[in-house]
Amino acid sequence: MLVSCGLLDLQQVIQAADCDRIAASIIEPTASGARAHNEKMTLRAGGEFRCQHVRVDPAENKALVRRYYDEVLTGRDRKLLARLLDPAFVSHVSGGPDAGAEAYAAAVAATHAAFPDLAVTVHDQVAEDDKVVTRWSATGTHTGDFAGVPATGRVVTVSGIHIHRIRHGRLIEHWEELNLLGVLRQLGVMS
Repeated sequence: MLVSCGLLDLQQVIQAADCDRIAASIIEPTASGARAHNEKMTLRAGGEFRCQHVRVDPAENKALVRRYYDEVLTGRDRKLLARLLDPAFVSHVSGGPDAGAEAYAAAVAATHAAFPDLAVTVHDQVAEDDKVVTRWSATGTHTGDFAGVPATGRVVTVSGIHIHRIRHGRLIEHWEELNLLGVLRQLGVMS
């Protein structure tokens, strides 16, 4: 369903930079509160811009995030990762600096190099509005450098929780909490 926020002239578009601020004042109420929308600018004939709000479908968002785990992390399809990540993607990792799309893709490649048989299992997913929360675990054999630790040949299992935010059918933001201490213990780095 598309809901128009009206016609905008080019000056308003430049001042607004995108529809996010406009959408803040045009949120569809529901019985449980406000419903999130994705925003999209389209150019109409005559040079007018229209801001459209696309209703977020939590089931579609869960399916998109599931593809990330199944096809990218387990299936090693890094070309798909490039298509799933919005150019403005930001990953927030507990205890580390934020990473953009390129740095995140490089981290996935490094993980695949260190654990070439990585297999991720999704245990739970919950979606609301534009966010999907996933509780997952992964198992892999440590055959390459990981976090400065040379290959040990040990099988490692890690569990974690991710929150992904989706915009326009792409991953725009990601928060990660995982048991890195447990991984380092399994690798024999810490006791």
